[in-house]
Amino acid sequence: MEEFLIAGRKYKVYVTLAAQGLSLFRPQTRPHLLGNTGGQFFFRLPYAEARLLAPDVLEPLGSVWRQQERPNDTITDPLLTPTEEMGWRTRELASLRVGDCYWLTKGRPYKARRVRVFPPLDLPQTSPTTFAAVLAKRTTRRNAAAGIEDEHQKPIR
Repeated sequence: MEEFLIAGRKYKVYVTLAAQGLSLFRPQTRPHLLGNTGGQFFFRLPYAEARLLAPDVLEPLGSVWRQQERPNDTITDPLLTPTEEMGWRTRELASLRVGDCYWLTKGRPYKARRVRVFPPLDLPQTSPTTFAAVLAKRTTRRNAAAGIEDEHQKPIR
């Protein structure tokens, strides 16, 4: 598999590979998986894998607020330090909700960003008679545009 990933990059081969975790791959393959890809999506990972990936995938953004331990305590520094924030983001990567993921795109000035993947929208329910009526109306319009009065008549030229 390592040879395929290395050669695939040279020939600009696009491959979609999905797995439950990186621990399913041999340790020799993991650097090729992470290094030779243009886009990566990380859904909920086991904590051990999240800790290994955190330095390469996550970055402190300075946007995580410190939790107040007691209601009347004053907080002198309301934002987490970069080290504390990386720990918080690592725990979050290990416990993401269904539909949440981190999206990493190579070649960008920033690291991964958290995104939410929404389920597909349900199509409106149509009965077979409604579908047949829409199809008949479309056929009538098309025939009128082509100059056909009867379905079995050929177009007038």
